[in-house]
Amino acid sequence: MQSEPSPFAGFADQLKLDRRAVRLRELAYQAIKQAILSGAIDSSAPLIEERLGLMLQISRTPVREALAILEHEGLIEALPYKGIFVKVVTVESFLKMYEALETVEAALARQAALRADAADLAAMEHSLGRAERCVPHDIPGHLAACRMFQRQLGACAHNPYLADFLVGIEERADLYLISTWHTLPADKMRAAIHDRRVILAAVQARDPEAAAQAAEAHAQAARQRWRALFSSAL
Repeated sequence: MQSEPSPFAGFADQLKLDRRAVRLRELAYQAIKQAILSGAIDSSAPLIEERLGLMLQISRTPVREALAILEHEGLIEALPYKGIFVKVVTVESFLKMYEALETVEAALARQAALRADAADLAAMEHSLGRAERCVPHDIPGHLAACRMFQRQLGACAHNPYLADFLVGIEERADLYLISTWHTLPADKMRAAIHDRRVILAAVQARDPEAAAQAAEAHAQAARQRWRALFSSAL
């Protein structure tokens, strides 16, 4: 009996190629993003596809796709007749971001207190330990560990949409700190960790209202700390 021709003939081979393309795009995306958020890329230098492809040893196509994602996330911007650059974040935008964090982080903390399990709590504790070990000299490492805490908070809240929004705001806020401040006061770094430990304690206690209040207080206090730091530098 002759088999019926498949409507998906050739699809398997194409799928293999597509998966490889996705992997390369993801690798390029993660590598460029990490370089941006670690301060390794000069914000005054254009991001050139060909040059990035040579450094990553891949073709320009996955680099172009990765840059499109990063532009959508607000970490880079295309300037007419100039090229693509790391986005410049202003002080005003930075402080507005922390206003948004108050509401979003509080909602996630409230949900996390109801849903977190032992593994979630251990992961968040580990991230805060990493953040502490980075004080005072490793600013990008400290900020990355704090962002990981936020992502884990969102994961145990079982709300990936709010979590992605929260981490996206944190990344853009951190971009300002990394591009503008080569050093940060150790007391402000430790204060950020302390605030998150209060959030974690409320989540561990299964107290959603206390967790939400701690998250709101953290965002408000952080905004005040940064505003004071920026004012003192003027």
